[in-house]
Amino acid sequence: MGQIIQAKAADIIPCQSRVSVEQLAKLFPFFKEGKHLELFPPAVHRISRGDIVLNGHHRLVLADLFDVELNIYRAEDELDLITEESYPQLDPLYISETNNLIRGNYSCGERYAFNMHSVGCNTIRNLREKNDVTLERVERFRRYYPL
Repeated sequence: MGQIIQAKAADIIPCQSRVSVEQLAKLFPFFKEGKHLELFPPAVHRISRGDIVLNGHHRLVLADLFDVELNIYRAEDELDLITEESYPQLDPLYISETNNLIRGNYSCGERYAFNMHSVGCNTIRNLREKNDVTLERVERFRRYYPL
């Protein structure tokens, strides 16, 4: 059975090399107002070198940017899915989409981790820096493109 852990995001291994400034801008207020623990936890799973992201890159990038801990769901296997009973406040469609990402990304974790390492993006901090994510950039985006 998966578990909720509280951890810093910086050293978690991403499985994608890009993040969307628009998506970061949507989540930004939660972090700026200190409400980030109210967000649905990103999903990760443990591989030999650490935890790899199954879902939640944008939340993890912002957690690293704000240097805060985040609740993180660590799945034990690809069938260790999130239930509606665990998160009744969330839209069941969102839970379903997250579970699809857990199932789809779980078996590819080691390969994704290797691919990210080969492009110099082997931690969430590297992902943030590679995509030039700064507080100023996200705030500027929010100012010019209100959501």
